Amino acid sequence: MDTSVASMVVTAVLKLGVMGVVGFVAAKLGCLNEQRTSAVSKVLADIILPMLLLNSFLTKYDASRNAGYFYVLIGAVVLNLLVMVPATLVFPKKNNPQWATDRNSAIISNAGFVGIPLFTMMGLNDSIFYLSAYVMIANVLLWTYTVLCYKEEFSKSSIISLFKSPTIIAIFVGLIIYFGKIPVPALISGPVASMGAACGPIAMFVTGAILARTDIIGVMKRFNGWLAIAMKLVLQPLLAILFCKLFPSSDSAMFCLVIAAGCPVLTLCPVLAMQYGKDEKYAAGVLCLSMLLCMATIPVMAAIYAMF
Repeated sequence: MDTSVASMVVTAVLKLGVMGVVGFVAAKLGCLNEQRTSAVSKVLADIILPMLLLNSFLTKYDASRNAGYFYVLIGAVVLNLLVMVPATLVFPKKNNPQWATDRNSAIISNAGFVGIPLFTMMGLNDSIFYLSAYVMIANVLLWTYTVLCYKEEFSKSSIISLFKSPTIIAIFVGLIIYFGKIPVPALISGPVASMGAACGPIAMFVTGAILARTDIIGVMKRFNGWLAIAMKLVLQPLLAILFCKLFPSSDSAMFCLVIAAGCPVLTLCPVLAMQYGKDEKYAAGVLCLSMLLCMATIPVMAAIYAMF
């Protein structure tokens, strides 16, 4: 992999950072208060992000990309399981009221909200096709493992929520269209692409607004928070690089796997923490701190990967 890719990542991360600053300032000025941020975030998660994922499938069928898609799919499963084992041991339930947040922060990537805008900024829109495989695994874990941790019991409703998720629906519809070679008229594909194009800026506006209302200093005083973030931003992408070294595939698929693995903490952790009576402020702090630190760690991981 050409080392110029690392510089592309740095440039893209900086552009996303600037957008995040705009959201931060807007929140401080009152333009993006908590209610508005929540509303924009819901539009992003339920409409814009699914449209962008769906758009990644609205291309001409290319059999040469199939292997890369399933490579990322399998890689996502392997990486999440590899981190799940040590996370369970390091963050036991006993005497640790934050165990659910710590475990999920270490394991599940925010590949949708961060990975997709990042690839868009780099002009690698074709890679979103591969990234959708990672996003699908992350969503499956969200509505099974994550909910199970926070609720502390298995829930059939979480399985139902999985299949009702706009992101999962968009991916399934996209897979049917792509592998079924179903033609989509421009009257539909055009608006889908236009809505999806707004994902990057809006995602970063929301991120900046969340940062503006989070007590990151409080989280920085807790060792477990740092450890969970280190496992997410450092351990998991390093394991992804090792996986790519041992089981090579196309450059695009391997690069996608590394970047997705290095994305920050799952966005819905604070929401689920609040819903099930956990400490949502701690969860939000870990989320925001991971988002800040990933601006440095993702380019570093891209540089390490580029050394191969």
